[in-house]
Amino acid sequence: MDIEEDKREEAVAPDMARRLYDQELQELRSMLEQIHHDKAQIQLDTDHVEDDIQRIRDRFDEEARIRDETEGIIRALRKDMTDSDLVKSELEKKVQSLHDEIAFIRNNHEEEVSDLFAQVQASQVTMERKDIQKTDITEALREIRTQLEGHSNQNLQQVEDWFMCRYSKLTDAAEQNKDAIKSARDEIADYRRQLQSKTVELESVRGTRESLERQLNDIEDRHNSDLSSLQETIHQLDNELKGTKWEMARHLREYQDLLNVKMALDIEIAAYRKLLEGEETHFSTFPYRHNVTSSKKSKYEPPKLKVQHKFVEEIIEETRTSPEDKDKKDEGGKEAEEKDVISNGVDESPTKDDPDQKDDPKDQKVVITQTVETITTGEDGAKHVTKSVTVTETVKESEDLMQEKTVSSKKMEKHSSQSVKVVTETE
Repeated sequence: MDIEEDKREEAVAPDMARRLYDQELQELRSMLEQIHHDKAQIQLDTDHVEDDIQRIRDRFDEEARIRDETEGIIRALRKDMTDSDLVKSELEKKVQSLHDEIAFIRNNHEEEVSDLFAQVQASQVTMERKDIQKTDITEALREIRTQLEGHSNQNLQQVEDWFMCRYSKLTDAAEQNKDAIKSARDEIADYRRQLQSKTVELESVRGTRESLERQLNDIEDRHNSDLSSLQETIHQLDNELKGTKWEMARHLREYQDLLNVKMALDIEIAAYRKLLEGEETHFSTFPYRHNVTSSKKSKYEPPKLKVQHKFVEEIIEETRTSPEDKDKKDEGGKEAEEKDVISNGVDESPTKDDPDQKDDPKDQKVVITQTVETITTGEDGAKHVTKSVTVTETVKESEDLMQEKTVSSKKMEKHSSQSVKVVTETE
């Protein structure tokens, strides 16, 4: 029953360790995948923010270029407006000079007319005094007067026509310049409004840029802190994974030791079963007969049985016994020594029932005593239960069995070394 329970425990322990290892490994893998996913998401958000910043920078550069072009147009319009003001002032000066010239011509004409009238009147008075009867002179003067008036009217009309023509030209030029100035003023006002709107938009873009830069700095700081924490978590998980691997390797080594113990126990049980079956067939086949003591004395030779490996009980005691159990076992060992029981050893003396076997080395028997100890630890102390099974077999059969046990032990050691190698490669 104990062997079956040990087998079940040995079968369950590695499966449980493997399940725990697989479960923890799956959790670590899922956590690592989540970390990679979060890292990719953060990288994607960072790329989006960088794209937005680049787009805003391009827009800012475009607005700055438009502003520079607008300022250049405004400077050109201001220059044109200055030139138009100069042209307007020149035209106003020309108009004023023309008005002065017209007034001067009118004054001169009036003075000439008045002089002519005075001369005519004076000549008429003198002519009347000289010859009142000479009416032909009066007629001549009238004709002269009418001619002078006609010439003066004609000259005045020509001057007025020239003045009106020049005035209309100057008025048209002033109107054109006024329209150009008005359109320039309208354009300047429009450009000023656009400049104000662009300035407001530029200020808003600057505010957005500053806020985005602050958000980017916050995101970078948070990303760096998250990355450092995740790296620490990964490092901690790696350490835990290494510890789990070492723990798993230790469990595998313990399992291999238990498996080796089980194999050794199975070998011992098979050997003892074979010994028991051989003893039963030996007793059932040969009847009892009294051995006659021969006169020839032969020298007694001890059996050639060599114990090359530890027995199962020693392995079990080494794997299961704790330091406290060893002390309790030492106390119980003193009582076992008083009973003269041979434990885990070979009795090389011949059997007492058949003293004639000393003469025949081939018929010598080997007494093998197998002791199984079950240790139970309680609150009051330890209890030791000892069971012994004695089997007899010839030296040759024992040597064959020991050779088989040696081969099995070598196979077991080879399998154990291969298992340890596999565990080392896994680590």
